[in-house]
Amino acid sequence: MAYLTMKPGVEGWKRILLMFSPALFIVLSISTMCTKVSAKPDLPVHNIDTGLDYATIQEAIDAPETMNGHTILVDDGIYREHVTINKSVKLLGADQGTTTIDGNGAEKVVSLTATGAEISGFTVRNGTWGIDLQGVQNASVTETKLFNCSYGGIKAYGCSNCRIVNNTAISTNQAGIYLWESLGNLITNNTVANTSHGIWLLVHSTKNIINNNLIMNNPQGIVLSYNCNNNTIVGNTVTSSSVGGIVMGGAHNNTIYHNNVLQNAVQAWSYGDSSNFWDDGTEGNFWKDYAEPDLNEDGIGDTPYKIDENNRDNHPLMGTFSDFNVAWEEETYHVNVISNSTVSDFDFRVTYEPEVRKAISFNVTGEDDTVGFCRVTIPTTLMNYSYTVLVNGEKVDATVLNTSNTTHAYLYFTYHTSTKHVLIVPEFTSALTLPLLMVFTILAVVFPKKKTSTRSITMSQPIYTRLKTNLLHYVK
Repeated sequence: MAYLTMKPGVEGWKRILLMFSPALFIVLSISTMCTKVSAKPDLPVHNIDTGLDYATIQEAIDAPETMNGHTILVDDGIYREHVTINKSVKLLGADQGTTTIDGNGAEKVVSLTATGAEISGFTVRNGTWGIDLQGVQNASVTETKLFNCSYGGIKAYGCSNCRIVNNTAISTNQAGIYLWESLGNLITNNTVANTSHGIWLLVHSTKNIINNNLIMNNPQGIVLSYNCNNNTIVGNTVTSSSVGGIVMGGAHNNTIYHNNVLQNAVQAWSYGDSSNFWDDGTEGNFWKDYAEPDLNEDGIGDTPYKIDENNRDNHPLMGTFSDFNVAWEEETYHVNVISNSTVSDFDFRVTYEPEVRKAISFNVTGEDDTVGFCRVTIPTTLMNYSYTVLVNGEKVDATVLNTSNTTHAYLYFTYHTSTKHVLIVPEFTSALTLPLLMVFTILAVVFPKKKTSTRSITMSQPIYTRLKTNLLHYVK
């Protein structure tokens, strides 16, 4: 059989092209899409607001698409660069322990020059200054670890209303945290160790708050000099300073109280005609070397602690000061404990049936065969009752001190030390006293609060539920 071979004409070729052109378009499109996907690099720095990704932190900040108010998230890794934050952005590391900015041993690692900028969640290392704030307002440095910086950890020069919170500065040579001509800043919940000056305020740094910091193993702990006036230093622990714990040099009218000043070569000293307030009018500081009596048993020493002729703590504490935050009904309250025992596992619990009842509990640990004491300050809006205090389940005599007022109740009680559990509850009617105390005691044993460095005490719904169930069981 013979086959007739015919060549298509012009019209035939057009029909063939029209028939195959859709398939060809699809194939080319798929090829193009696959090429784009496979070629896209995995970039570690992300602008959360624009959705754009970058290879370096500085590239992300400098990008024209990055605007004030944007958030830049940085993945885990080591970024060997010097970063300048010159826009009001929030720079967040994925994890403080694994997101590192390394200055390669030179220059400032991070320079923050934009008002309102924030940096949080990094390790910053190997530079002159770790983080340098220059002439900014309302900026924040939080949750960051700084070490191996030849000048210092965090410096604020000419800054105001900035927050330096929850940072760790170790082995940062001259200073862990350093303020120069800075006004109204908050330095709180930081740890500073193995530097020359722990926290150092210099040259007209005024009206700053230095609160709740741990400062240890530095030649000098907290230092204020050259007209650093009207600052507040409260609730810090300063220990193991080889020269001086708290040092005032030409600094005046600073208020210093509720600090634990422990095991320093010299607990405090001043020069340059410094004159300051070393208590708040009713309570001062705990000085480890204070050895005077407390004959009226109120947790406050009977005679002042003398620093020099112009400086004395008129109300020295007889034990270490602890401050615990309690969150309750969208408010935060402070419960303070002064004790010659170690206070741990602080907790605040609530029952709701047949009415709202509250309890405060904590553990105390001291030397065997000695007498321990606690002076507990309770805001009356948090718990305003006639109080019952139990130590290891046994009721002890608790004195409501004469210093109590409409806003705060001051309880004082003693116990024989070792390790004891303290429970403070309101006095109930006789029909409810036993079951309620049993419930609180059982919960304290069965659901002990884990040890934690945070001072914010919150309550979980499961605890509420178990507490309510047990309470109803005992009342019935």
